[in-house]
Amino acid sequence: MYLFLGLLDALGLGVNCCTGMSCLMRKKVLDEAGGISAFGIYLAEDYFFAKYIQDRGWGIRISSQPAWQNAGISRVKSFLSRLTRWCKLRIAMVPHTILLEPFSECMVLGLVASWAGTVLLRADYLTFFLFHTLTWSLADWIMLNIVQNGPPPFSKFEFVISWCFREVSALFIFLHAIWNPVITWRTGSYKLRWWGVAEPVNTRVTVM
Repeated sequence: MYLFLGLLDALGLGVNCCTGMSCLMRKKVLDEAGGISAFGIYLAEDYFFAKYIQDRGWGIRISSQPAWQNAGISRVKSFLSRLTRWCKLRIAMVPHTILLEPFSECMVLGLVASWAGTVLLRADYLTFFLFHTLTWSLADWIMLNIVQNGPPPFSKFEFVISWCFREVSALFIFLHAIWNPVITWRTGSYKLRWWGVAEPVNTRVTVM
């Protein structure tokens, strides 16, 4: 996704594809906005850093060198919680994500594409869907090997199980993010307003 968004930005379409944990920004430009503290009302401040920089005529480029990080040990619950939090942030920051994001996921897009295939091409629905899913998973495996600069540190079987879990849970994550706009981050809880503004709430809410 970020490679595609980076390509669109490089073509001059002004797409924001910034990820704060692996991004270098010009301090001088941020200082003109009042420094980092000026973005304190946002949880996803890295997105708004990049938006401000782009609005001033600067561009964003993705490096060919992956930014390595130690992700540590992640349990299923924390993994789902992280993806849900990111989904909530995307919906709040870019509201039209509500309509577009489901169709960027393998399973939802596969169901729609398979229906179109049966109508337009008279293809078998199940065959079309399985071919779509297999092609998507192979593309993800190839991309993973490229980013890792070699085979990843787990087996193909582990990849298939993890990949299937991620793709099947995507719609649940999206619906859960819409249903509950509250985010628990570190020691605080925040309710997201439109355009990404985070409002602290007094009652601590546990988000899966």
